[in-house]
Amino acid sequence: MQPSIDFTKLIPCADVAGDDPEDTALLEEMIERGTTYLARFAWARQIRECYLGDISVGGVVAVLLFRIEPSADVDEWLWVVIGDLPPRVPRS
Repeated sequence: MQPSIDFTKLIPCADVAGDDPEDTALLEEMIERGTTYLARFAWARQIRECYLGDISVGGVVAVLLFRIEPSADVDEWLWVVIGDLPPRVPRS
């Protein structure tokens, strides 16, 4: 089943190109980290598709959408966020 996601805001991971070669390498590294993270789970039998959100910044944050072949009762489409994000600051 196709999720209700605006795929116009996503780039297939195989087509990622940053602003320059360094940015591209950083984004590719973050995609690899997200893929490795997801593959550690037994319920993620296989990764079928990978997309990068257009708000991603190489070396800072990558928003990834994966379509997996699940081996358990989990969603087929999963979001993974990779990066150096600040902790949530409580409101005053």
